[in-house]
Amino acid sequence: MKLLNSKQAVMRQKNIEVNDERNILIKEKAGARNNLILFYVTILITAIFAFLQVEIYVTITMTGLLLLNGILYVVHINYFNKRL
Repeated sequence: MKLLNSKQAVMRQKNIEVNDERNILIKEKAGARNNLILFYVTILITAIFAFLQVEIYVTITMTGLLLLNGILYVVHINYFNKRL
């Protein structure tokens, strides 16, 4: 009986940690910062490829990824504005 209560307490605590608003906010902020860093790195790599005159399809692909990132950002902002 004591083991069952202990297991339930552990499960309850784990559920609280997973759904805790603070932890959710931390994960969201970490994801946003990570996206911003990768965005700037992609811009830098694209600029380097352009200056080094790498094959044009590589530069166009990198530019396309940057545009896709921007489009997805706007789509997600609109989606979450309507949902929340």
